[in-house]
Amino acid sequence: LVEVVKRWDVSREALLSAIDLPADALNDPHARIPVATMVGLLEQARRLTGEPALGVFCGLQTRATLYGSLGFALASAPTVRDAIDLSVRYGKVVTTALTMRFRVERQTAALIIDEHTDFGSVRDIVIMTTLIAWWKVSAALTARDLTTSSLEFALPEPPYQARLAMSGLRMRFARPMHRLTFDARSLDLPYIMPDPIALALAREQCEHELESLGMTRGELTARVRVLIPKPGGGFRTLEEVAAAMNRSPRTLKRQLATSGISFSTLRD
Repeated sequence: LVEVVKRWDVSREALLSAIDLPADALNDPHARIPVATMVGLLEQARRLTGEPALGVFCGLQTRATLYGSLGFALASAPTVRDAIDLSVRYGKVVTTALTMRFRVERQTAALIIDEHTDFGSVRDIVIMTTLIAWWKVSAALTARDLTTSSLEFALPEPPYQARLAMSGLRMRFARPMHRLTFDARSLDLPYIMPDPIALALAREQCEHELESLGMTRGELTARVRVLIPKPGGGFRTLEEVAAAMNRSPRTLKRQLATSGISFSTLRD
């Protein structure tokens, strides 16, 4: 946001003057900003820039590395489908105010955004930024113009509708949900920088961050329980389940113990 408002000659100091934010917060890669603080920043940004369609500019200026460990995982993913799986799985390391779901219906794929808090007067900025950012990152990492994409918003048509044409994206309002739709055949488009080693390291960091947020205990148990039965009958070993979850058997045992359960109990 600090970078985006520079095009209207709005300084970092002017933007941050509206909120109480520790001086080193923007330089701390592990800092998490409360939603109320972010809302205040976005309100200040729209007021100082005079730009109603600020969400479009924020979304189009997004790059994968802005998302920290998740961003590095996305940049190292082999395909669009893998990147979506990463986004759904690890989105909470970026924010808990929004979550993502993924759905494929016939020839159409959809990335759906669910809200878990009240964004007040800047709701349109938040949602537009989120969906446009995902489109922008995918377009950059596939080096393709994803022309089949369409953005749908569960928002009333904004008074600045005419300003949205500058994005070149198809947008529809007053829809049942917020979602980015595209041709399902695009799911297998390759990313231009796949790196299995970097991806493994980034996933491991994402797992650590989820664990530190205290969000993985129930999810971890549920995932292990689903993976234990083999489709053709029988059961997977601890080593097989750990490999399917991209972690070592030792790490999986430790994480299950932290959740108060053992692999053998789940298997039984």
